[in-house]
Amino acid sequence: DINVVREEGVSVVHWVPAEDNVAVRMRTLEGDVGGYAEAGLREYDAGEMVQFERVGFVRIDEPSDAGEGDETVVYFAHS
Repeated sequence: DINVVREEGVSVVHWVPAEDNVAVRMRTLEGDVGGYAEAGLREYDAGEMVQFERVGFVRIDEPSDAGEGDETVVYFAHS
């Protein structure tokens, strides 16, 4: 159960393709969390809400332009 993991503060691993992914910086009240999302995240524009599975809903703030080393910045909204 994901709630047990959250209560214990354990990191959760979610898999995305090694070659085709998007670097993400999720801003939360507790601080920034870095990670990766599936390449389909590039299809969304700033201001759109999307669901990160087993995490919650985020609002896209700064979409990636698919450049190497570029990241998408999102804000955590709610679970």
